[in-house]
Amino acid sequence: MEWVIKELKLKVENLCLLNRFKGKYLKGLKYKPLFNYFYDKYNFKENAYKILCDEFVTNTVGTGIVHCAPSYGEDDFRVCEKNKIIDPEKSIFIDPLDSNGYFTSEVKEVENMYIKDADVVIKKILKEQNRLLSNNMIVHSYPFCWRSDTPLIYRAIPAWFVRVNNYTDRLVKNNDTTYWIPAHVKEKKFHNWIKDAKDWCISRNRYWGTPIPIWTDEKMEQIVCIESIKQLEKLSGVTNITDLHRHNIDHITIDDPRGKNYPKLKRISEVFDCWFESGSMPYAKVHFPFYCSDITNSEIDISKVPMESFNKIFPADFIAEGLDQTRG
Repeated sequence: MEWVIKELKLKVENLCLLNRFKGKYLKGLKYKPLFNYFYDKYNFKENAYKILCDEFVTNTVGTGIVHCAPSYGEDDFRVCEKNKIIDPEKSIFIDPLDSNGYFTSEVKEVENMYIKDADVVIKKILKEQNRLLSNNMIVHSYPFCWRSDTPLIYRAIPAWFVRVNNYTDRLVKNNDTTYWIPAHVKEKKFHNWIKDAKDWCISRNRYWGTPIPIWTDEKMEQIVCIESIKQLEKLSGVTNITDLHRHNIDHITIDDPRGKNYPKLKRISEVFDCWFESGSMPYAKVHFPFYCSDITNSEIDISKVPMESFNKIFPADFIAEGLDQTRG
């Protein structure tokens, strides 16, 4: 209230205070959005555009009110998921921006306009509609690209995940069987991280790295995960594949299992998170599951070797890690 009085330059003596209450009493109240492009779509009229409460909003800086857009902020996403505004696995995420930061045709007034340039147009529209309460500059830290000095935004993009949150009980149980030095890392820091572990995003939008071996059609209706070089050569007809980096395999296509009438499948563009590769070390060391080296013999076809051979080296008896590796 004090902020509004100050911003609008109102005289306190001309005001009559009728009531004062905490923000939590506003929770659940509905409101109409400033722009109604998505108001009548995707059940948002019923499920979204309501007042939520969360501790990340402060009353010491700004208005004490934060607009949540789950496609453009980690806290926004968390709060909307917590309050069942969105379901990460089912909801349609509103993202009227292209990959270069320009508005798409979903927002007509600023279509094809760069997001930062659109600020002026949006404020002008709100002012003309008598919906702009205040227009001031607030100084705060903001992310910039260290290479190009370009302002950045947080934006949700398609990614590949390993399901983790269904197995946190097993992770905690396995951690209890290990011996740590110092013990408090096991009992507190690492324990607290794995008991609340989230699904693991294993994909990265980089060029260099280990390509994720998934071939799919444009609509992601047909997905094939390639298991070996031999299988890739068989499905693609390309021979003598020795280097699995992007510049050598991204051009390779395979037939759609549904038949010749369908377009060929192409590899997705993402590469693995480097920590996925690190976690693969015990398997890669012995070329598992293709071959397995035991203590006394040379490489042997894994189909003819009992699992006891691999179990001689996995899991490890001793691991030395830096403290930073225990935070997840």
